[in-house]
Amino acid sequence: MAIEAWYMDESSEDKRLPHHRSPNEPVSLDQLAELGVLYWHLNPRDCENDEELKKIRETRGYSYMVQHSFIHAIAFFFFWSVIITTAI
Repeated sequence: MAIEAWYMDESSEDKRLPHHRSPNEPVSLDQLAELGVLYWHLNPRDCENDEELKKIRETRGYSYMVQHSFIHAIAFFFFWSVIITTAI
């Protein structure tokens, strides 16, 4: 699993763009943890039966789940000027 996070520039252009600062300012996993960002690596091929996902949903009180098979990822996160991308 790969995680990439960075501080965003101040641009008001297309929000779908990555908005890296110049030069890029990456954010480490430790910095993400300090910001309160949580992440898990889950099995995207069997979300319905994933015990880890069930435990996360129960522990955190998540009652809603959207499954996008074309993305092959489920993410629960909050961010402030941090973008997270994952590769499976």
